[in-house]
Amino acid sequence: MNGTTTDRIRRHLVGLKMPRALDALQTTLSRIEQGEVTELEAIEALLGEE
Repeated sequence: MNGTTTDRIRRHLVGLKMPRALDALQTTLSRIEQGEVTELEAIEALLGEE
């Protein structure tokens, strides 16, 4: 994923006060890259962290 996009996602999570999702972001991105989860599943997982 583009570094700039990742940075924007991090800023959004901070602005939304989602610290657990922020902590889980890198692991979640790795899981997408490895094909373990789809993008929608990753979004669900990040939201579920909160």
